[in-house]
Amino acid sequence: LLTPLTYANVRDFHEGMAAVRVGNWASNKWGFINLKGELIIPPIFEKAFAFSDGLAKVVLNKEWWFIDKNGTKVIPLSKYTESTSFHDGFCTVHKYEKFYSDRTSGVIDKTGTEVIPCNLTGLFLHCSDLAYRVKCYKINGHL
Repeated sequence: LLTPLTYANVRDFHEGMAAVRVGNWASNKWGFINLKGELIIPPIFEKAFAFSDGLAKVVLNKEWWFIDKNGTKVIPLSKYTESTSFHDGFCTVHKYEKFYSDRTSGVIDKTGTEVIPCNLTGLFLHCSDLAYRVKCYKINGHL
């Protein structure tokens, strides 16, 4: 028995959800399914990445966002060039104009507030120590 192809791509499950590209290989619409294979967040995104710490990074209408597990846009990323995923309530964000070597970095919390201003050069924080570094910065004013 053959069944029609439902998803062109299925990414790994994280936090009970997986990003899926709907349709054929030419389609560029992503949504999210749960562990039962049910489509939970409609396929409206141009790109979609794994959930981490309750949020997933997506592109909608050429704009980067973090969404929650209901598909609600919660943190706009328009003022940043790139970001990591959230871990322990924090995410590293980066800005650069022309050259990656001109990159400045900072850290945001799950409200989108910069808890470490995005004006530091050479900042590279591992997920495992991000919360600790934010705490040190708040107490001492440096990493």
